[in-house]
Amino acid sequence: MARALADFETRVLDLLTNTTHAPWSEKQIDEGLRQALAEYTRASLVVGAVVSANEKIGTVTPTLNWREVSLAALTGLLDVARVWFPYYGADPNYYAELPRWVDFELWWNASASILFLDIEGVPDGVQVARVFYRVAHTIDDLDGAAATSFSAADDALLVSGAAGFCCAMRALDLASNADAAISSAEGTVPNFKGIGAALLDDFRSHLTPRHVARTRRLRR
Repeated sequence: MARALADFETRVLDLLTNTTHAPWSEKQIDEGLRQALAEYTRASLVVGAVVSANEKIGTVTPTLNWREVSLAALTGLLDVARVWFPYYGADPNYYAELPRWVDFELWWNASASILFLDIEGVPDGVQVARVFYRVAHTIDDLDGAAATSFSAADDALLVSGAAGFCCAMRALDLASNADAAISSAEGTVPNFKGIGAALLDDFRSHLTPRHVARTRRLRR
């Protein structure tokens, strides 16, 4: 099944039982998808998340005698999941080794991200750190994205969330338009405010994280 922007737009409109794009423009449908995607991404980053994060892998080389290293080269980084250090990817024998996970902290200086390696000793300026990091989820063709990153099992969930945001936007439009023929007040038909709230409540209920205990990894 195709999973690009046009497919999600069609499914959102089908859920809203309106295939003519009225009263929603394509721009509004896409904004609904953006908002649902952003909330899905945030939910994927919390401890005990029930939806998977969009994880990438990159490498950085800490400066000699410095445990701090900039992560500016890791485009779109939102969080760091794990760090393998030292990582000998160029060594043909490294496949025989188990990953050397280390403790770390992620610091932010304004929008700049800094990785602090909580290790004994200091980097030698040559050893490489392999960083498993998280970025925002994407939909193929939305804002130039080249792939849809989340599980196909969650397609319907994203569609439902986008439809909820679309209804919420429509209710806001009507509430701010004194000349609107249809009120967004509760009890009117269609009740965009109520429909949107119901769709978003269901969407968010599927994003609620599990309650888990977080423990610090032990050094080896």
